[in-house]
Amino acid sequence: MKKILGLFLIFSCSITAFSQINIKSKYISVSNASGLDNIYIFEKIDNSSEIHYTSSNASSIVKWYTFLNGIKTEMTNVSVLSSTETYIDPDNNTGYLLEVDGQQIASFWVFDYSQYTPVFNSISASDSDSPCDDVKLNINAAVLAFNYQNPTGGNLKLDRKFAVTYTTLEWNEGSKQWDEQTNVETIVLPTSADIMVPVPYTNTTFTLSGDEFASQLGINVAPITSGIYATKAVKCNITSITSTVRKDVTNENNRPKEESQLEGSAPLDINFYSNPTPAADTYIWKIYKDNSESPFISRSVKDNTYTFTEAGKYKVLLTVSNQYCSDIDTVFVEVAESMLAVPKVFTPNGDEIQDEFKVAYQSIIEFNAIVINRWGRRLFSWTDPAKGWDGTIGGKPAAEGPYYYIITAKGSDGKKYKLKGCINLLR
Repeated sequence: MKKILGLFLIFSCSITAFSQINIKSKYISVSNASGLDNIYIFEKIDNSSEIHYTSSNASSIVKWYTFLNGIKTEMTNVSVLSSTETYIDPDNNTGYLLEVDGQQIASFWVFDYSQYTPVFNSISASDSDSPCDDVKLNINAAVLAFNYQNPTGGNLKLDRKFAVTYTTLEWNEGSKQWDEQTNVETIVLPTSADIMVPVPYTNTTFTLSGDEFASQLGINVAPITSGIYATKAVKCNITSITSTVRKDVTNENNRPKEESQLEGSAPLDINFYSNPTPAADTYIWKIYKDNSESPFISRSVKDNTYTFTEAGKYKVLLTVSNQYCSDIDTVFVEVAESMLAVPKVFTPNGDEIQDEFKVAYQSIIEFNAIVINRWGRRLFSWTDPAKGWDGTIGGKPAAEGPYYYIITAKGSDGKKYKLKGCINLLR
């Protein structure tokens, strides 16, 4: 198809670079058409349709020609208004040349749109050979081609572009959902090729309208709409919610504070959602660890919940499908390595600074701690690393001085901890 560089709607005004040609009718000009200076498409050629040329010099010799198959023929039915202005009555589907003093100054082709008005009979949509990617449109329409020639006899065609409008779905990252969207595809008619448009992700009708020349001329060509096409294409988009139940824990490093976080301290509880388009009916989740080619878990559920208890990098892969089409999406999760540190002193004096004996930790999945006095008496024990000893014995403040702890723990990376030492209580 030849490239059209400019399309402008003009009503009875001058349109050449020399501002000397004037058209008396409603028309559009396709400028820089291949092989010509212009193509003029009239809404309707009638007795009032005229193309005028005004010369800047009364002594200039102005000649009008028609051309066809490389042969130009001088026109004899040219009307003279004055010593400087002449005009012609244009005919449909005809090429014209304008010469002034032996020099060609304009070449153009004329069409009468009323002789090319498209008639839409029917449109339907069916699966293409690749129903996951494209839809085949079956269009029954009477559409004449805008065939024209250049002055040397070369045969050319001006594309007639029509719009196909239908509904599809587009992922909205802000609201985390699929939104309906009107999709408009441009097709060229007439054509002998199969007409394909991108597949929709929801059931929809297809509406054919146009062409763009009718729109520019203000001509109403009645559109036509297909029946409902049942799509087979599927898409998915993984979203997740990470548990933030323990986000207020002050002594745990890398505990997720936001539900959107996919990294942090173990255990990491994450709910994954498939967000499929309507045609999907099968869901397979696979989780891989540390670049392994084999998943360590596979589940056939629409939405998936998993607790990551081991340090490492994970790939979570979702496949949604039906018997015709499939789609995949992937997210990545990172669980931090373990860490456990014990303070040397705490001050349970109510100032909210080190009021409890707590460890600092990260990715600890097993934990046991006890506090004893110098004679080996057990004073306090706990199994949640987020908690600690408040410096009381039987509800009463313990005396200042040294106490002793024994801590055993296991990290998400398999590391085992056995810690013993002295913790000083100061007030």
